[in-house]
Amino acid sequence: MGEVVQRVVPFKADALNRDAEKSPHSVAAEQALLGAIMINNRFFDELDGRLTPDHFYVPLHAAMFEAMDAIINMRGGEANPITIKERLDASKYGDEKELFSTLNDMFSHATLSTDAKSLGEVIVTTYRQRQLMGLGQSITTEARKAQNAETVESLLESAGSEVFRLTEVGGPRSHAWGMKQNVLEVLRQAEAAKTSGTGLNAEGQITVSWPSVSGLTYDVESSLN
Repeated sequence: MGEVVQRVVPFKADALNRDAEKSPHSVAAEQALLGAIMINNRFFDELDGRLTPDHFYVPLHAAMFEAMDAIINMRGGEANPITIKERLDASKYGDEKELFSTLNDMFSHATLSTDAKSLGEVIVTTYRQRQLMGLGQSITTEARKAQNAETVESLLESAGSEVFRLTEVGGPRSHAWGMKQNVLEVLRQAEAAKTSGTGLNAEGQITVSWPSVSGLTYDVESSLN
């Protein structure tokens, strides 16, 4: 089973035919989002961890987004054409003669009215489309090689795992983040009820003895962060 699982892996965008009809993408959305972030770094925060460099179709755009993340979140600086170019100078894109002009063009054509979340959603959606296309190709290849029921079962299991991974892509810090918030809210309400001594009874009449749930809150935060 392990051998099959290793063969069915997340498909890399650059392995797909770059023909737009065969490989869904939106260069315009990527450029608009990157330019908007350069104008106002708060647009980066609005993405709420939904977007990663892997989601970008154009490798240079992915490198720019990664540089922005490092500048804004790791160094606490301002991501603009100058600082991004400085960051990329140490990468394989450092020798690109048009690098600064490309960054500057994105910056110049961006607007403050940009809907960062919508652009991010377009980028994530086309990424998921590409991944599904690649997964389909991979499954077809491996299915033709399958010689027995066990191999087919293993292929289905690994393909299912990859599909599940794609359902998690693009959520606010993954869908686990939403689950975390819901669980924490329940625990906080339980703690409040314990502190007030009222318990959690539908009629508000029965008082129960509550164990401390502070530790549970910490455990949930630690496990889902």
